Amino acid sequence: MKGSVKSKIVITAAGLVVAYFAFTWFFFGSPHPCGILEARQEPHLIQKARADSREDRQLAYKLIGTMQPDAMEAGKSILENLHDQPQRVTSALQRRIALMTPAECAWQALTWRGQATLSQH
Repeated sequence: MKGSVKSKIVITAAGLVVAYFAFTWFFFGSPHPCGILEARQEPHLIQKARADSREDRQLAYKLIGTMQPDAMEAGKSILENLHDQPQRVTSALQRRIALMTPAECAWQALTWRGQATLSQH
């Protein structure tokens, strides 16, 4: 009887570990807390950066619309910079997360609330 209880506990624990890895890998692409945090924050940070750059994008289109070579070049430069923005946001997020411990990542992944958190920054 004792061996049966131990084997049930071991099987249950193994099942929980497998379920954790399967669940987190499926939904977040990583079982590591920092990977989960990155997967949760990245889309929101990119969206916020795009919203914050709306005026820059409008300015670029106005400059290009002038049809003056210098202004068009400046507008094109602004748009090229904005095109690279998602990669820069992702890189900055990865650098910030790389400085965190797994416990910090886990806590932030659990408590991060998306748009409400972004409005505080």
